[in-house]
Amino acid sequence: MAANATSFNVDLSSVGPTTTFRITAQNSAGNSDYDYAQNPAAPSGLAAIPLSTSSVFLAWDNNASNQSGFRVQYQNGDDWFTLANTGAAT
Repeated sequence: MAANATSFNVDLSSVGPTTTFRITAQNSAGNSDYDYAQNPAAPSGLAAIPLSTSSVFLAWDNNASNQSGFRVQYQNGDDWFTLANTGAAT
C-alpha cells in the first residue's frame, strides 16, 4: 500500500467471500483502537465496496494527523490476520 493510503483493494481469493475487515492507525507509540478515537485517532467510515465476485475495494477516513500508517486486517473465525500495512508518510 502507498504511504498514508486511505483505500485498499482486496483479492477475496486470499480471505474468502464472507469476511469482516478492521483497520487501525499506527505510529511509534503503538496502534489506535478500532472503535473510538485516541492517539493516534482511529480511522472511521470503513466501507467495503464489491468490485467483482473475487475482489472488494476498502476505503476509510483518516482522522489522525500523527499516524505513520494504517494496518488493514480481516477476520477468520475468532482470529484477525493482517493483509497490508501502509508505509510512513513522506
